[in-house]
Amino acid sequence: DHRDLHSFPTRRSSDLKARYGTLLEYMRVRANAGTTVEELAEVAGRSYDRLSREFRRDFGRTLKEFLAAELCRRAESRLRRGDLSIKEIAAELGFGSEFYFSRFFRRHTGMAPRDYRQSRF
Repeated sequence: DHRDLHSFPTRRSSDLKARYGTLLEYMRVRANAGTTVEELAEVAGRSYDRLSREFRRDFGRTLKEFLAAELCRRAESRLRRGDLSIKEIAAELGFGSEFYFSRFFRRHTGMAPRDYRQSRF
């Protein structure tokens, strides 16, 4: 179940944007593999428990799941562009090594980054 702001009716979407806009923008632009849920709670100005509970209720997935999906989206975008090596993408997204990035990417997409890149060209 992949829910984001675009999958809700307009009124619901604007409510979520008002409630989570800063947090979602942070995850879209600045979050990386080292980002913790505690850090996200601080960005959102809520307690860890409250944010986790409300986010799950509103999006149907945990913050960690949402963050992983966002990291995959950013990784896929960079892999499609083709201007960075997989090692450079891993570093840009905050992974400690190409190996950990590849393992993460495969777990979440079912494909190795190299295979994903080759299948898109």
